Amino acid sequence: MPTDQTLRPVVRQSQIESLLADLSRWAQASATSSVVREQQRLLGSLLVAAPELVARIQSPLLIATFGGTGVGKSTLVNALVGAEITRAGVTRPTTCVPTLVIHQETSLSSLGFSTPRSSAALRETSSPEFHVQQLDLPILKQFALLDFPDVDVDEIAIEGSNLARVRELLPLCDVLLVVSTQEKYRQARLQTELRAAASHARVLFVQTFADRDEDIREDWRKDLVRDFERVEIFFVDSKKGLEESRRGMRPAGEFGQLMATLEQESIDGLRPLLRHNNLIDLIENTLSQARSALEAHRPLVQRVSDRLEAEDRKLTANLSERLKTELESEQQPWEERLISAVAEAWTISPLSALLRFRARWSTFLGSYALLRSRTVVQATIAGSLQAVDWLQRSQRDSQARAALDQLGTSALTEADLRNLASIVQGDASQAGFDPIDWSTDQRRQEAGQLQLTMCLKARELVDQLVQKLVKSNASPVVRWGYEILLCLFPAWLLWRICYNFFYEAFWLGKPHLETSFYFPAALLLAGWCALWVWLITRRLKRGLQHEIRALASDLARQQIPGGLFIQLRERVDQFEQFEREVQNLHERARVIQKDLRNRPTHLGFSRHQRLLETSKTP
Repeated sequence: MPTDQTLRPVVRQSQIESLLADLSRWAQASATSSVVREQQRLLGSLLVAAPELVARIQSPLLIATFGGTGVGKSTLVNALVGAEITRAGVTRPTTCVPTLVIHQETSLSSLGFSTPRSSAALRETSSPEFHVQQLDLPILKQFALLDFPDVDVDEIAIEGSNLARVRELLPLCDVLLVVSTQEKYRQARLQTELRAAASHARVLFVQTFADRDEDIREDWRKDLVRDFERVEIFFVDSKKGLEESRRGMRPAGEFGQLMATLEQESIDGLRPLLRHNNLIDLIENTLSQARSALEAHRPLVQRVSDRLEAEDRKLTANLSERLKTELESEQQPWEERLISAVAEAWTISPLSALLRFRARWSTFLGSYALLRSRTVVQATIAGSLQAVDWLQRSQRDSQARAALDQLGTSALTEADLRNLASIVQGDASQAGFDPIDWSTDQRRQEAGQLQLTMCLKARELVDQLVQKLVKSNASPVVRWGYEILLCLFPAWLLWRICYNFFYEAFWLGKPHLETSFYFPAALLLAGWCALWVWLITRRLKRGLQHEIRALASDLARQQIPGGLFIQLRERVDQFEQFEREVQNLHERARVIQKDLRNRPTHLGFSRHQRLLETSKTP
């Protein structure tokens, strides 16, 4: 039955493969920013090497010796193998070419030497550029050994130099055995190269010549802890270890501890973990560089975004002010529409009847005049007046709607568009965006589209505004409050007439009310009705004016779809999307990296990566 220990490597492998797949999609996506394309090329170089790195998960570890001249690297390799396979020296640069020691069943391709970076060094296994020794030794099934040339011979990494060979092969190494002595552990040249080399692999430190030198590990550790975590230093006598191995004995002392550590890290269960560590470190480091590059470029992109938003706000504010002016100057059609809508909402009632009469009084009078016409001339005059009134109403309504449709006609002149395009083009060029169509015709089309969108939005909001006012004024409290107040005087007047007719005149014999009562009563009734019609229409008009001002302010704050430089805005949005995706990929890599580094191990790693992670933490 699978256990957690057996499933964890499978899960981890799946996480890394999923991360690499997402990295591949990101690197292959079409980008309109030169900075993004540069980072895509960087990740593309990682993805070229990633399949071989993944394929090497189960292959033997590649352990390389790293150090200066005469520190005993070759002797250490001989002792680890248990046979004298490389020539050892003391002071002169004995190791001038890399020497690879592998098991006779191990192929070079399984160690990654078929990659383009190492193909030059492995043109021929017997050439003076590279030595390969294949031996039938059990320990070589667990790890292969690579004896690097002395790195303190050359000052610069010119082609063919020891330093160039070392730098070419470093990415293939899993573990570095950093070898030094009492005399050379503080050599500045070695420390500089070590800091660069340790970013590719885990490290163990070895002080050789334990038979003759003093133990300087404490002083060396003080220098190393500034750049490395988990500093493990072994003080070994390689010659003694080699002799013990030749006699068939297990090496004792710290050399035996070094052997046990390498064997422990090389066993089948831990080997994938070490390879996963190295692979995820490479992925995290590459993503960190890409993320830093995009974040460093962010201010230039933000300046373009801010410029576009500022111009859109300016244009939107201009259109909103024009909207407010047009609505206020052409308010009568909207008032008539609101009053008619309120009357319809109130259905059948005294006040709704008065509102309908107020809205259509000229129509009612024209119809009455037409019905009372006695001659053809009278009917013609009445019909003409009614037609003129209808045409005037239609014209006012059409003018009100046309005012909305022509809001943005003079919002931006051609000179404004030309100057704006020149400014934005400079910002976009500095931000590294691909060119767009900077012609004035394109800007005019975008401005027209924005104006059309703004007008349609304004008409929609005006319709919503009217419906809102109708709903608020059709509430039972408002409606019945006005209805009751309106009916107070007509109810009293009706009571007074009925009281006189049915009681005073019929029972008491008093005279009926004369015209001197009815005429003033009719005038007062007309005035009373006109007063309440004026009050309700005044309420509706004031509400409409308030809502129109609020509508203009709301439009100025809203994000209207579209705008100027739409293509450039799409490029800015794409850059931001790419940046968010890189941040997400980097965080995923760091989570996997953190999980891998929580496992106890004797192998050290560069502190520079850990410091970089800390500095990137939000």
